[in-house]
Amino acid sequence: MGLTVHFKLAAPADCSAAQAKRLVESMRRVALRFQREGLVDRVLPMSSEATTLRRFARDWLILPVPGEENTSTGVEVRPAVLLRHPRRSHFEDQTLA
Repeated sequence: MGLTVHFKLAAPADCSAAQAKRLVESMRRVALRFQREGLVDRVLPMSSEATTLRRFARDWLILPVPGEENTSTGVEVRPAVLLRHPRRSHFEDQTLA
């Protein structure tokens, strides 16, 4: 039987890309130390390639099981694509904020 551990990291909105990268690199160093100590079998390389992110970037929707204390069930969910919208839009010769 195996166990896969995924981390969900969240940073404040004002966190820069460089700060986020340092955080992830720090977490990976810990994981590599666990690997050297025989606590984990393998640690995958870091990547920002779209194909890798589509394969591994997931979130979980976790819900309690009614009537079963301390029990939950979940489903893996692909993250939504985030779109950046302009601050102002134009519609029928009007500018919308």
